[in-house]
Amino acid sequence: MAETETILLAEDDENDAFFCKRALKQSGLTQVLVHVPNGEECIKYLDGQEPYADRAKYPFPNLLLLDLKMPVRSGFDVLAWMHDHPNLKKLPVIILTGSVDAEDKAEAWKQGASDFQCKPIEFDELVKIMKALGSRWLKA
Repeated sequence: MAETETILLAEDDENDAFFCKRALKQSGLTQVLVHVPNGEECIKYLDGQEPYADRAKYPFPNLLLLDLKMPVRSGFDVLAWMHDHPNLKKLPVIILTGSVDAEDKAEAWKQGASDFQCKPIEFDELVKIMKALGSRWLKA
């Protein structure tokens, strides 16, 4: 039986998470999207800490969609933590943020982001982003 790929979404805005899930489905991608609400929970998930220790229930992701501006720990905190864990080097990290700040983009690239996308206003644009991410970073 083929395993379903998992996308981990670290996003503090519930509305943005909802629309990401809808856009993923509408894009035709079959990956499961798991949502965590901040950088701290993202780190726990990636590290297999409770409550995410059961990898049958919380499989290691094939792709991380990471917001930058989150409470508790930011997306930059997650990138810094990942840098200290070389076993995570192959995990594609796509920044999906509302920030249009050139400094944020430069810092994300510097810290190892695989791609940088600004959250679009239009839902159809989010669907296009999901399709493009799927064709570039995930199995067909």
